[in-house]
Amino acid sequence: MIKQYNPTLICDTREKNPIVISDNRVFEEVIRAKLDTGDYSIAGLESYLCIERKGCISEFAGNVFQDRFDRELERMVAYKYAFILLEFNLADMLKFPYGCGLSKTIIKRIKYNGKLLLKKMIDFQCKYPNIHFIFCGDDIMEVLCSICKRVVEKELVEKRV
Repeated sequence: MIKQYNPTLICDTREKNPIVISDNRVFEEVIRAKLDTGDYSIAGLESYLCIERKGCISEFAGNVFQDRFDRELERMVAYKYAFILLEFNLADMLKFPYGCGLSKTIIKRIKYNGKLLLKKMIDFQCKYPNIHFIFCGDDIMEVLCSICKRVVEKELVEKRV
């Protein structure tokens, strides 16, 4: 039987709009601290778990064509558990740049669409097969909590039993 263990969630200090954790049964506490890679991890498992969050399709679209994002994925490969949580759904991606609040002026300047973003995401997953991209939509807090619980069970609790 697995014992109850409530870890401390670490939220990177550079995360501008942290996920609000409303289920206090999962984490002992949530702290802000600098993480080398990613936006979230668990205290004591920082070298095992890396969770990067993309808060909207516009943020993701702005990142996928930047070398900086590819370098971040290169760093994430070193983690046993690596996730990119997408706070939107596949339909939002496919209709990009429409429906995400961008002005008509900005939309006219964008030279790619949702199908190209999907291609880039799948290319990343083929290049970095241990990094999991998860469409979370409005359920990002649930997904984050579930990932953390599973990793804690695998890495801390089961090894102590």
